Amino acid sequence: MRAQFITAAEVAEIMGISRSKAYQIVREMNRELKAQGYLTVAGKCPAQYFKQKFYGFQIPGGERNDGKCENDRPHPICWRRWRAAASRFN
Repeated sequence: MRAQFITAAEVAEIMGISRSKAYQIVREMNRELKAQGYLTVAGKCPAQYFKQKFYGFQIPGGERNDGKCENDRPHPICWRRWRAAASRFN
């Protein structure tokens, strides 16, 4: 079964940041979701929303990520983190 939520600890591991910074990021995403009328869970956020915010997936038209940054050139760090994170949700 696919993971529906991603925890702050997983965000910290994927992004290579401290756990406290990961909790700040999760809180901010939950604030955005709450403003849109969604229910939220403290310390967790929907995995699909995390992918959309940090990896550029386009959820309405299907998941998409080509490993490219704003200038359309592959960015090795982004791509490596995306591959590590994507393997968790498949």
